[in-house]
Amino acid sequence: MLEARSISSSNNNAPRFIASITGPSCQTVCPSNCIDIVAEEAPWEDRDKRPKIFEIDMLRCIYCGMCEEACPCDAIELTEKLYTVSTSRAEMIYDKEKLLSN
Repeated sequence: MLEARSISSSNNNAPRFIASITGPSCQTVCPSNCIDIVAEEAPWEDRDKRPKIFEIDMLRCIYCGMCEEACPCDAIELTEKLYTVSTSRAEMIYDKEKLLSN
C-alpha cells in the first residue's frame, strides 16, 4: 500500500509543481479536500505562477491517489515511505519543504 506523498524538482531546481487554476488539479480533484494551494507569480520564465503555499493535511488524506493522477506535471508521487506518527497535528501538515525533502 502506498502511503506517503512526495513532490519532485525540475532540472533548474525549481519545484516541478505549478499553481494551476485552470483545468483539473490535485486540489480540485481531492475528495477529502486535504490539499491547500495559494499561487504567486513565478520568478522563472518557463511558467507564470508557482505555489506560495502548498500543503497536504495528511490527517485528512485518504490515500486515494487522485491527486497523483490529476497532477498536470507529474510532481505528486505516492511513495512507500510511511510517516504516520507525530506528537502534534501540525506535524502532519506537509508543506513544500517537507514534501521536497521526502
